[in-house]
Order: sequence, then structure tokens, then C-alpha cells
Amino acid sequence: GASLWPLFRGSSYQEGIRDALAQVIGRTRRRAVFKDIDRKFWFLRRGGEAGLLQRAPLLDEVIEAVLHHRVIAVEYTRFGGGVERLQLEPLSIAVHDHQLYVIGRSDRGLLHPYRFARVISVDVLERTFRYPSRAEYDPEEVFRDSFGIFLDRTVAKVVLRLHPRWATYARTHRWHDSQLVLVRRDHVRVELRVGLCPELEAWILGFGEQAEVLAPKELRSRVGSRLASAARAYAPS
Repeated sequence: GASLWPLFRGSSYQEGIRDALAQVIGRTRRRAVFKDIDRKFWFLRRGGEAGLLQRAPLLDEVIEAVLHHRVIAVEYTRFGGGVERLQLEPLSIAVHDHQLYVIGRSDRGLLHPYRFARVISVDVLERTFRYPSRAEYDPEEVFRDSFGIFLDRTVAKVVLRLHPRWATYARTHRWHDSQLVLVRRDHVRVELRVGLCPELEAWILGFGEQAEVLAPKELRSRVGSRLASAARAYAPS
């Protein structure tokens, strides 16, 4: 908790988290142990949540709606730039890759992660909703097969062949709970059971020429096509 305040830089939650920490420490007999706690445990943010700089009051509205089970009407900018108006039952506020998301359920009962930075406006309605039981909605189950924040993607067994230079890194790094890492003499085999999403493709492409997708075929084809396009873009004119 002491390390998370940089994520909320630019909003009242930055000082709120620090004040709450100071109050907790102030009530313990071991105050000396927690001296400089904000430097002893540090969250290295990568850019942070840009949406808070201009939309801090909107976060207050969303948090209140989540706590009190109130339906919200939002204006939301889609990835392609189009603006959509919709009503949501906000179930969770999630942090992924140092960004805030509102996990909302639409009128059709579909769950979707809405990026907070792309929320233009929020109107908390008088209408309330019944918060689902854990059996009906559990974020851990919802995102169990997700490689990132995307939902409703085809889940498949993904097999990668990595250059042997990644052996130590692969042994000591966890990309997903389902992963299996097998280190061979001339390569590293990584197996995952995840949804086939853009984040997964971006992760594989990050290895460059030192990764090969062995399965599934459709993922191998997509990654191969993107690498070929990138090679053409960098070819001498």
C-alpha cells in the first residue's frame, strides 16, 4: 500500500493513500520500524494513469457507484476514436499495466473492461443494481485465461520456442499462471493456456527473431504476417 500512491499522482487519492498510511503507522507501537517505508517498498510505475490529470473528479463518481451499486451513464471513446454512450453496472475498478479500468456490465449482461482514461463523462443514476454473488462474478475467474485485460477471446494452448539465451529469464519469470517452461539444450519451450488477444501477439513480437510460435496455427500465421510486414517496413528503399 505504501508504494501504490504514484499510480494516483495528480489526484486527491495520492495524498489520501499517504495520509491513510501515516494514520496506520501512527497507531502502532513499532513506528520506528516503518520509518522511510515509502522508500523501502517502491512501486515503479510506467507512465501511470494519464486520465487522472484531467478526470480526477470522474474517478470519485465511479468509486461511489461501485461502492453503492449505482448504475452509471458514461460517454466512452472507443479505440478507433468513436464516442459511445452507454449505461453500465460498474462491478470493479482494476489496475492493469499501470492503468485503471472499470469492469462494467452492460444492459445485455456483457462484461467489458473500460479504460478510465477514455471515459469522457460519468453520470451516476438513481437506479441501483444487485451486486452479483462471488459464484456469479469473481474477477479472478473472469480473468483466469486472460493474458492481459481483454475478455471473451478464444482460449487455446500456446506453444513458443525461444532462443536459449532466454533460459534463465524464463525459469525465473511468470507471465501467466498456466505457464510451463521447459529448458532444452538448444531452445526454451514455453506453454500457456490463454486467450488469443492483441496483448499476447505484442508480447511474442517483443522477442523479435528469438521466438517462434509453434501452436496454434492461427496465432503462428498472424505473428508471421506481422513480422513479415515489419521486415518490409525496414527494408532498404
